[in-house]
Amino acid sequence: MKSPVIAISALLSATFLLVGCLQSPLLHHADAASKARAAAPRELSQCPLTFSQAGLCASLDWVKMPAEEEKGEFTLRFWNQNQGTANGPYVDPGQTVFVKLFMPAMGHGSSPVRISQVKDNAGSSIPGIFDVSEVYFVMPGAWQIIVQLRNGQQTVDQAILNVEI
Repeated sequence: MKSPVIAISALLSATFLLVGCLQSPLLHHADAASKARAAAPRELSQCPLTFSQAGLCASLDWVKMPAEEEKGEFTLRFWNQNQGTANGPYVDPGQTVFVKLFMPAMGHGSSPVRISQVKDNAGSSIPGIFDVSEVYFVMPGAWQIIVQLRNGQQTVDQAILNVEI
């Protein structure tokens, strides 16, 4: 009787050990040089976030999804609507990138998030790629991630992504 129990216990232990040692794609933080190349290839005509005034598209890729009581992080990549694709080349938007988290049903948001332009290993900014961290949704429900291009305090253009938390 002990033999099958020991065998099953050993099999479960080995499975948990193997799974526990694998690298989680949600927790993996790539270095800056690989981050520029890490965007999953998309259909070329796709423009997930459209900035019509600026003539730009952007994508939002989660590095770490926010969870209850934990902050998340995502990467924004900008490209020209007419000359680029979701796979590059990426371009600087020409204005300050600002991100707001807003819950329309409750009339409030969550802030501030931290935005920084991604740098290569030499410390130079990589055009059009921004890390957004300190992303925290204070409760479950329907939220908007509002990405704005600003000139000083004035919003020049914006795109909104609806998310369910």
